[in-house]
Amino acid sequence: MEIIDFEQRVSQKIRLNSAMPGFPQREDFGVTKEEVDGYLFDKQAVLDSVGSLRSQYTLSGVLIILPVVVLSAFPEKKLPWGSWSLFVALAIGFLLAGGAKLVVRWRVKRKLRRMANERIEQYIEAVLGFGA
Repeated sequence: MEIIDFEQRVSQKIRLNSAMPGFPQREDFGVTKEEVDGYLFDKQAVLDSVGSLRSQYTLSGVLIILPVVVLSAFPEKKLPWGSWSLFVALAIGFLLAGGAKLVVRWRVKRKLRRMANERIEQYIEAVLGFGA
């Protein structure tokens, strides 16, 4: 199964439908082919910066297990939660993994907001909405 990302989806729709009547034309939005191509490339780079699903799961797994490994270095009798220490460590790990995921999402949204070009975004919306 081939995965089609955002850049490919928009480019493919433009390539396949550009000659159809009523298809949004770049000139109507005041953008050039080079601007659209560059913008799509940059936007896809930002979207890809979160990493693959595998790397996201790996990072989450490491962050979940890390507090357990740290707490395992101490005797159970010396831990403040006693026999509940494992569960507290797992809860801390889940909080770390969730926090990391939130930070990554925030960074991506911030980058996308900073690079946003309203004219090109309107063109892309019109392209994706064509024939939908």
